[in-house]
Amino acid sequence: MRRALGRETLLRRHRGSALLWLAVTALVTGTICLWSSFSVGLLSTYRVQLCYMHGIELYVQHLFEFSIKLYLVLISVLLLKDVVANELWRTVDSNGWRASSAPRICWPPPPAESESNGYLRVWCNGGLTQQRSAICNAVVVARIMNATLVLPELDTNSFWHDESWTNPKLRVKIPDYGFQMVRWPLHVSMLHYLQDTLFEYCSWLVFTYFFPFMYGTSGFVDIYDVPHFINTLKYDVRIVMSIPKITAQGKTKKLKAYKILPPRDAPVTWYRTTALERLRKYGAIYLTPFSHRLAEKIDDPEFQRLRCRVNYHALRFKPSIMKTSSDIANKLHSEGHFMSIHLRFELDVLAYAGCFDIFTPEEQEILLRHRNKYFPLLLRYWGKYFPGNTPDYRERRLIGKCPLTPEEVGLILRATGFDNSTWIYLAPGKLFGGKHFMKPFKAMFPRLKNHSMIRSGKLEENIRGLAGSAVDYMVCLLSDIFIYDGPSNFADNLMGHRLYYGFRTTITPNKKALARIFMDREEGHTSAFEERVRQVMLTHFGAPHKRIHPESFYTNPWPECFCQTKARNHADRCPHNSVNDVLESWFHNKEDVEVEATNQTDSTS
Repeated sequence: MRRALGRETLLRRHRGSALLWLAVTALVTGTICLWSSFSVGLLSTYRVQLCYMHGIELYVQHLFEFSIKLYLVLISVLLLKDVVANELWRTVDSNGWRASSAPRICWPPPPAESESNGYLRVWCNGGLTQQRSAICNAVVVARIMNATLVLPELDTNSFWHDESWTNPKLRVKIPDYGFQMVRWPLHVSMLHYLQDTLFEYCSWLVFTYFFPFMYGTSGFVDIYDVPHFINTLKYDVRIVMSIPKITAQGKTKKLKAYKILPPRDAPVTWYRTTALERLRKYGAIYLTPFSHRLAEKIDDPEFQRLRCRVNYHALRFKPSIMKTSSDIANKLHSEGHFMSIHLRFELDVLAYAGCFDIFTPEEQEILLRHRNKYFPLLLRYWGKYFPGNTPDYRERRLIGKCPLTPEEVGLILRATGFDNSTWIYLAPGKLFGGKHFMKPFKAMFPRLKNHSMIRSGKLEENIRGLAGSAVDYMVCLLSDIFIYDGPSNFADNLMGHRLYYGFRTTITPNKKALARIFMDREEGHTSAFEERVRQVMLTHFGAPHKRIHPESFYTNPWPECFCQTKARNHADRCPHNSVNDVLESWFHNKEDVEVEATNQTDSTS
C-alpha cells in the first residue's frame, strides 16, 4: 500500500497541472473578452471604412483561431499529464477486435501419413524466438506441400545459451550457395582473411551437418510440450517423431532425406515447384538451415492464420518451464502490477549502430575493435560515406539508429507516469558499459529484478538445465506492461504474442522523435521535457494498427489473426466457434461425406 501523501507533497506533485489549468483559464477568458470587445467596437463604429473594418475582422479571426489552437494544445498537454500508470496498467482498447486464428473458409484435414507426398525434416537454427518462427514456417510449408512433418530439430547449442545471434563468433550468414566470402579491407592480412573465411565455412558445415546429427530432435522435446503440439495441429498437418523405416527387397532401412538449402525468404511458389518435385522424387527432404526460409508476406490469409495457430496455440513450453515462469510472475504480481523491459544496449548492437561518443576511450576502443572484426562490410560502407570510417553520432541519433541508454528509458517511464514504486522485470541481455550506465536507472526505479534475483531455491532447481530465455519470454508475456527499445527477434515475437492475447500494453519508444528531446535536455533546455515526451509516446502503447512494411508479421499479426463480432466486412467477422471446434467440425464433415460415399459404392456393387 502506498503511504498517504501530505498536503505539501500533493501541492508539489500537482503544481504543474494547477499552473496549466490557470493558463488555460486565463487564455479562454482573455480570448472571450478580446473577441467581445472587438465585436462591440466594430458594431458601434459605423464610420470606420470598410477596408479597415475588414482588416480588423481578419486580425480578430486569426487571433481567435490561434487562441483556439493554443487552447487545444494546452488541454492535450494537460490530459497527457494525467496519463498516469493506472491507465497504462490496463489493456489497450481493441476497438471491437479480438484474436481468432480459426479458418474462415473450408479447411480440409491433412491426408494420412501413407497418402502424403513425403516427409519433411527441418533444422531450425538461431536463438529461441528465431527457432520459434522457423517452426511456424515449417508447419506452413508442410501444409503447402501436403507433406508429413517430422518433429522440427532445434540447434541446441544456441538454444541452451540463446546467444548464436548475439555472439559474433557463432553468427554465420549463409546465402543460397552455401557460405559467404567476405571481402575484407585491404589493410587486413591475407592470412587473417583466409583464417576467417575458413572459420566461416567450417561453421556452416558444423551448423548444417554436425549439430543435427549429434542432437537430433532433443531440443524440441526438452523445451516444448510435444503431445500438445501434435494434438493442436492434428487438423492442419500430420506430425511424426521421426521418419519411419522402409522395407525394400526384403531389407529394412531408414528412408534418407535429401538435403536442400532453401533460398532466404523463399516464396510459396518455390515450395510448390522446386521443393515439391524433390519431395516426390526422394520421398523425404531435409531443409537445413531453416531460419527465415519462407517469405513473411503470403497472399493467402489462411496460411497466415495457420502461423498464428502454431505460434500462439501449439507452441507451448514444457510444464516445468510454464510453472517456473508462472511462479516468478505470481511473485511479482503479489506486490501489485509489474512491467518487463528488454534493453538492446549491448556490444553487438552498439558496434553495428556506430554510437560511440557516450563511452569512455577504453570502451570506444572495444567497440571499434568489435566493429572492425565482425562487421567488415559495414566498415567498407562507412568508409565510403563517413570520413575516418566513423559515422557522426549526432546524425545517427537523430535518425533513430542509436539504442536508448538505460537512463533514457527510465526518463521515458518517469515522464509517462511511473514512479519509484514500480516493479520492473529485466529480460535477458548483457548490457555494455558496466554498472555506471544502469546506475541512473536504478536510482529512478530501485525495484528492478530478473529471474536470477527472484527465484527461490525451488525455482533455482526447476530452472537449472532449461533455457533461461524461455522463462524470460513467458514472464515478459505475463507482465502487465512490456517495453523494449529496439528491434530483436525476442521483442518482435513477444509484441505479436501480447497483441494476440488481449492487446496487452506494449510501450515502443520512437527513438527518432525522442532524440531531439533528449539532446535538448542534455544542452540544458529542460522546460516542458516530460510534456514533450508524453506527446511522442501517446500513440505508442500497443493498440491494433495496420501492419506496414518492414514491420514483421510475427510482430503484428493484425488483421489476419483477428476478427470483429459486428464487422462490416464479411472477411473480418468472427467464427461462431473456437479454433478447435471449427477444425473438428470440418474434420467430421469430411468423415461423414467419405462414409456416405462408401455406402453408396457398396449399394451399387
